[in-house]
Amino acid sequence: LFFLCQILYMIIANTNEFFITNLYGAQYTAEYTFYYKLSTIGTMIVSLALTPIWSIVTKAQAEGNYQWLLKLFNYIKLGGVGILFLQLATVPCIPWLMDLWLGKGVVDVSYITSIAFALFSASFLYSGMLSTIANGLAMMKIQTITYIIAVVLKVVLLLLFNTLTNWDFVVWVNMVILLPYIVFQQLALNRYFKNCLKIK
Repeated sequence: LFFLCQILYMIIANTNEFFITNLYGAQYTAEYTFYYKLSTIGTMIVSLALTPIWSIVTKAQAEGNYQWLLKLFNYIKLGGVGILFLQLATVPCIPWLMDLWLGKGVVDVSYITSIAFALFSASFLYSGMLSTIANGLAMMKIQTITYIIAVVLKVVLLLLFNTLTNWDFVVWVNMVILLPYIVFQQLALNRYFKNCLKIK
């Protein structure tokens, strides 16, 4: 299930340029890349910080240390809210950062697109944070089902609505298709820790 989820995640996360090029035109791929690199700097840093958490969660579960796991989960939920606000707070800075990086006027920055990327990055990062705990606890079922649905939804939505939208629709779709996983995985983890602490 883990390897299946990794494949599905790669399809969700790494096909944006493919869809933009084939549905909207290759000229928009560079623009996507500029926004993407600016919006995911923090995501890469936090993802590296999360790397050792998986094995720590597995160890804590084996030791029955559910109070500590619940505390970690609560920190991750707070972190998710903080990351969302931080991503949105950087939106007004995007034009200045683009000008500083690429030169003045190279990219005509859209605030709507900047907000799309902020929400996109926050949702991907928070889903990764939830996955770190869920994978450490061997809770793969929800992730597998919702990722399969996400892949199908991504393809269907982009094929149906690409003629009515701009290229940044790809980014909005990525954010939307991850919401079911975020909601159901968080509910499942809440229920899991509640039951474990009740039994203990």
